[in-house]
Order: sequence, then structure tokens, then C-alpha cells
Amino acid sequence: MSAKLGADKFKLLVHESSGILLKAEVFNSPNEELVLSINTHNIKINGEVDNSKLSSKEPPGYTKRELNQNKN
Repeated sequence: MSAKLGADKFKLLVHESSGILLKAEVFNSPNEELVLSINTHNIKINGEVDNSKLSSKEPPGYTKRELNQNKN
């Protein structure tokens, strides 16, 4: 995310017992502008899943980006 968003500061709120990410905030520098925010509003663990609502089809306009391109 650092390279993609120019971010250098991250705040993550993780549930202590489950390790589930509940909230994430990503800030860029130098003005610490919030560039990405993710919030969990509703979560159900071990509940029924309606597979008809799931899709692995890429949405229109999707472009795959490789991460860690500079890895040796």
C-alpha cells in the first residue's frame, strides 16, 4: 500500500481473539491525509453463506496489479 497510495502511516484495529480486521486507516505524508478507510459494519462468524451472491468474475474495468515488483 505504501507504493500504491504513497502512504507511510497505517492504523489497524484487529479483534484480539479472532484476528479479524475491524477497521483500517491509511495516511499519506507529509500532510497525513486519509487516503483509504475500511470499516467492518456487520460480521457473522460461522453463519450460513448464500453462494448465489458470490462471484469470482472480475468487474468491468478491473486491472490486475502486481505487488512487490522490486523484490529480488
